[in-house]
Amino acid sequence: RRAMPLDVEFIAVVSATNAPMYFKVFTRANGMDIDSERAMARAHAALDAVDARMRDAALQSSSSSRDESYLGEVFRAHDGAAYGYATGTRARFVLGVSDEGSRAMDEREMRRIFDALAEAYAEAVCDVFSERCGRLEGERWRRRIDALFS
Repeated sequence: RRAMPLDVEFIAVVSATNAPMYFKVFTRANGMDIDSERAMARAHAALDAVDARMRDAALQSSSSSRDESYLGEVFRAHDGAAYGYATGTRARFVLGVSDEGSRAMDEREMRRIFDALAEAYAEAVCDVFSERCGRLEGERWRRRIDALFS
């Protein structure tokens, strides 16, 4: 386990049917709490941008490749950004990152983070013993998220 090089503000996971599956607001590296309403608003704006990019990509090409899953920066605010990812099953992930005290994000590193998140997601939704009712709430999921973002 290694320290996260970013000041991650939030993570959001939304199903293909736009149902919220997981939303977590993190505490800043400096120990300050993040405004959860502001994080939620940014997540919604970023998800709108992810949906628009997915529509544009569908219009441009009917084929998909693994590289199209990572959407890059999808939303920018004066003090942070949100990055997006869409799975082959149209679930979407958004990761909010603060610019305060963080170094610039390396695209390869962000892809690695989203690939690890997608792997954890696939494990969680395929867990036949989980009683999640459409939400990602299992202990294995929480441990994977904690390991990825701590």
